[in-house]
Amino acid sequence: MGIVNILPTKRSSMMQQTVNLVQIMPAEPAENEKRGQDTTENGEHEVNISPKTNTNTNTYQPAAPLTFYQRFKSFISSTIGEDQPLISRLFGVYKEQTAILTAYDKDDLENIAISALHIAVMSTKNRRIRNLPGFFNGIISRMLDRCIREVIQQESVPLTELLPVW
Repeated sequence: MGIVNILPTKRSSMMQQTVNLVQIMPAEPAENEKRGQDTTENGEHEVNISPKTNTNTNTYQPAAPLTFYQRFKSFISSTIGEDQPLISRLFGVYKEQTAILTAYDKDDLENIAISALHIAVMSTKNRRIRNLPGFFNGIISRMLDRCIREVIQQESVPLTELLPVW
């Protein structure tokens, strides 16, 4: 059809073939259109698309959002490596720390956990940490305590009534 041009390349020293270069040729009108030939004579049929029909053939489907566990696991896999027992222990620490915090926003707790995990993993670059799940437990515990303290301070209402003097 003349759409693709394949250029074989040879090594200069041994004249052996290495890689073929594939060149896509620019689009040109078909020969039958140049001569004004009817397209039905070649077995081709003209397709009429009415402006009312939907020509949107976009088949893109957005990827399903990742679960928190998938994000958690992919972060550990990309930094430390694919160590399933370690991943399970670290995720267990997260579940243990956040199990009783059902009154708080789940997304906030997950963001705190990812931040604590990031801090724990990056600390392994600066110092020797023998027990990463234990270190992660301490970090996430402190971060959750700080978050809970801030929420309590924001929700506390100052006393406006005068207290009786005894």
